Amino acid sequence: TRLEYVWSKMHIVCLECALELMDKSNDEFKAMILPE
Repeated sequence: TRLEYVWSKMHIVCLECALELMDKSNDEFKAMILPE
């Protein structure tokens, strides 16, 4: 649906923001967002 399409775009933007935050954060935060 259109809503799902919009959400998929939002998710990508949020992911990029999260990656930027990880660059400024500690390993614990990285592990929480990207579990190995």
